[in-house]
Amino acid sequence: MGRSYEQLIPKISHVIAEDNKVCIRLLLLAELPELDEVEQLADFMAIWEIKNEKLWKGFLLSNPSDETEDNLNSFEEASNLNFNQN
Repeated sequence: MGRSYEQLIPKISHVIAEDNKVCIRLLLLAELPELDEVEQLADFMAIWEIKNEKLWKGFLLSNPSDETEDNLNSFEEASNLNFNQN
């Protein structure tokens, strides 16, 4: 039987832009109402091509989330990252 979630929470860890392409990595979390906790669902990476200032072509990769040390150490919330290129 499927689960229901109170809310889904995306946590962005990486944003990389070069020329007309943008890559984003995020972790999708779900709040479970019956357990009153947050569970990791999946890791996503999307690569988008921009054309005429709009998302034109995209690719999405996803994997079930894991809590291995390597995976957790590679993640830093985007709010802590410096995006200034200058």
